[in-house]
Amino acid sequence: MDVKFNSLAELYHRLEPALSIKEAEFRRLDLNISKEMIWQYLSIKWQTTNNLLLHKMVSDILNLKHNEIIEFINK
Repeated sequence: MDVKFNSLAELYHRLEPALSIKEAEFRRLDLNISKEMIWQYLSIKWQTTNNLLLHKMVSDILNLKHNEIIEFINK
């Protein structure tokens, strides 16, 4: 089943549970990284990817390492 999204806001809404889980994980590590920061970082990363599937996006979110996003934030 192909899932199509009509907007980035719709995609964000669909991915929000995974983003919230990752945000909570970072907060447990005393890192102030919001789900919006995670979304911004991965949105840029995903721009170079073709035919990105929803499950791969969720995997990217859940497997994101804090050092990747901290490096992005510090640029």
